[in-house]
Amino acid sequence: MTNTSNYNGIVAVFDIDGTTLNTMPKMRADIKGAFSRLGHIVADEQIAAQKGWYGLAGQLGINQEDYDREFDKRKSWEQSLRDGEAPLFEDTLPCFELLLSGGATLAALTKSSPEYTRAKLDYHGLYQYFGDRVAVTDIKSPSKRAEALQLINQIGKPNIKQAYFIGDRTEDVIVASDVQSELYVPSQRVYLNRERKPVPQEVSLYPTINSLGELPEVINHELRR
Repeated sequence: MTNTSNYNGIVAVFDIDGTTLNTMPKMRADIKGAFSRLGHIVADEQIAAQKGWYGLAGQLGINQEDYDREFDKRKSWEQSLRDGEAPLFEDTLPCFELLLSGGATLAALTKSSPEYTRAKLDYHGLYQYFGDRVAVTDIKSPSKRAEALQLINQIGKPNIKQAYFIGDRTEDVIVASDVQSELYVPSQRVYLNRERKPVPQEVSLYPTINSLGELPEVINHELRR
């Protein structure tokens, strides 16, 4: 279907892990590998029930240092990508293509390491969509705020009619408020809830989608207002 929407001046800033890439298979494989090397077989359900893997390690009588040592033996991102443990979600590229065909600008804002991010984007050819508009926040940083502001400044405030921050975590999208209040760029949070879990209160008043395939209609609705 030909896209007839006009997205000129629209910037869509995507989180990567859990939003465009399904990185849970890699995470589960890394966690299971660490526990296996420590003599324990853990199920997906046990992993999913934990907010942190140290809790599960504690339940099994494993101290944090031993767990970290074994977890650090995990496969590289390059190997995990080749093994199919971090595939693109099926809705990612169709969403990108539709937005680009309407004139939107795409960017990425992720909390990771630059090395890991390069591996993911290189393997899946995502630089053709993002170009150099990729901002990486240190994994230990409490917020993506500084990188979000830098990214929007790099794209160029006068060229932006509306910015959308799309992600599966609160920290991915709440930076829209910082961009709007500090740079005066109209910005919207779009929370991606693939697993249809209860929506965090911080984003409950904003658009929630269950797949990236719903994003163009969210933008279209805003444009019609």
